[in-house]
Amino acid sequence: MFFNDKCRDQMVLPRSSLNSENDLDTSNENDIDDGYIELSKDVSEKNLKKTYGNANTHLTSNDEHTNISVIPSYATSITNRPKTNESPVIIQQCKQSQDWPKWQVAIKSELESLIKRKVFIGPMELPTGKKLIGRLVAQGLSQRPGYDFFDTYSPVIDATSYRYVLALGRNLDFEIESMDVVTAYFYGDIQEDIFMKVPEGICIPSSIREPCVKVVKALYGLRQSGRAWFEKYAQSLIDQGYSYSKASPCIFFKTTKLGKVITTIYVDDSTIMGDSAAKNEAKQMLTSQFEMKDLGQLQGCIGSDIEQTNDGIFIHQTSYTDRILEKFNMNHSTPRHNPLECRGHHLYLYGAAQEGEPLLEPHVPYASALGALSYLANFTRPDISFSVNMLARQTHAPTKRHWDAIKQLFRYLNGTRNLGLYYLKGNLDIAGYADAGFVSDWSSGKLQTGYVFTIGGTAFSWKSTKQSITATSTTHAELITLFEATKEAVWMSSFISDLYSGLQVNHNVFPITIYEDNQACIRQIESGFIKSDMTKHFTPKYYFTTDMIQEGRIRVEQISSQSNLADLFTKVLPGSRHKELVEKLSHAPI
Repeated sequence: MFFNDKCRDQMVLPRSSLNSENDLDTSNENDIDDGYIELSKDVSEKNLKKTYGNANTHLTSNDEHTNISVIPSYATSITNRPKTNESPVIIQQCKQSQDWPKWQVAIKSELESLIKRKVFIGPMELPTGKKLIGRLVAQGLSQRPGYDFFDTYSPVIDATSYRYVLALGRNLDFEIESMDVVTAYFYGDIQEDIFMKVPEGICIPSSIREPCVKVVKALYGLRQSGRAWFEKYAQSLIDQGYSYSKASPCIFFKTTKLGKVITTIYVDDSTIMGDSAAKNEAKQMLTSQFEMKDLGQLQGCIGSDIEQTNDGIFIHQTSYTDRILEKFNMNHSTPRHNPLECRGHHLYLYGAAQEGEPLLEPHVPYASALGALSYLANFTRPDISFSVNMLARQTHAPTKRHWDAIKQLFRYLNGTRNLGLYYLKGNLDIAGYADAGFVSDWSSGKLQTGYVFTIGGTAFSWKSTKQSITATSTTHAELITLFEATKEAVWMSSFISDLYSGLQVNHNVFPITIYEDNQACIRQIESGFIKSDMTKHFTPKYYFTTDMIQEGRIRVEQISSQSNLADLFTKVLPGSRHKELVEKLSHAPI
């Protein structure tokens, strides 16, 4: 699914126990607003031992629903939970639980779905020489490539494409709704011969005499299940006349006499938008093919909150931000105006640990906190992208100063919880901005690449990353950055061209303009590769931009450094400058 609130929360944040007295907060004792959280320290070698040979039926529950799955037993022993609060792990423990009637309902519901989707053929005797997987949720680690599975890649819609189609849909006055496919995997067809023993305590009708079934539909845990389901869904839409772009294969679209319609898919979550009649027809078609839950007007996706207004569409992650601030005990911290402390160009302050510098204790959740922040930076918060990129480099060996920077980021989020991306109606124009920053890695001398693309002035694609080679001049660094921005623009032009063609949208966005503030770089691009003492060492691939200009896919124009919005992605800025760029890129005040 497109990571609903509960799923996303569980993914980025480990199980932990909050404690007001621990040694996680490594800051000054008088800093009362610092957050701290203590993970279970009782994680022994025995807990982490992988018992590949055994697998148990693992049952998990939450406030709203109960899921049943089977996973290797070692995956359930990472955290030592109190016995009084421990959930059952296998069927036998379930039966001994006071909640056994509730577990029975959950198990029955899951088995009914398996039978309804005809996931199995059988029962039968176990064929000689056949590979068996004795798990209700198949233990995919026991599958062998070229024998039990072949292709496993299953595409999911990327955040950039999703942001763009939401902005496009609102500009075209589409009705935007969402649907969920019930037990989606069970629709996928399995081509390989895979047999499974029915686990003890699980009763599949007619399997008492012959406790073996053949898996003919996608089942949780099989390596190919995700791909099998996606192929089933995609083929169903293609059979109904939908097209898709190879540049973004999870977006399907078509135009009929009823109007235009777009549908996107991320595992089992579908967003459907279009003219009213065309959208309703698409929903009816999907409902006839699959069991669907109609969730009505789109209000959230990918762990985000989505608000549709008369003027546009607002994508933010306020709810998610609230959760992670509370999770890391930073919800009452003092708000800050900058993601990182602005101390001139001293980015070495966030560099690698120095010789003899103490590292953080293992229980400090640096990686977990960074994962939560990365999710925000990649989806709705480009304003923290540079800061997160800097701190992500130290995940293997973080120190107190890195943890202090993480807490600074949380304080910044505490003061900007409601910030997001507001895509206004009435403007589909695309513009790009590229910039190379100061040295961001003092150990290697590498500079920072930053770019951002906007639709109607609001950011929908961005990147902040350390350059892969050491630039020998400012011009060299800007050429590298422009090359990266050009690659994104070329992909973008392919995707948007396919989309506009299929929807019959009459709006010319090409060539895509990329604004650059370095005059020498622009002159180099205009001239193409010229061998000289100053440039002969430049890798020719960085002149890919020149080819794309000549093909009419992009153009590069000079802009002042003060007007370059990509400045936000290459350096730590003073508070006023940071605020100015964030408001321009988000169309929302801080």
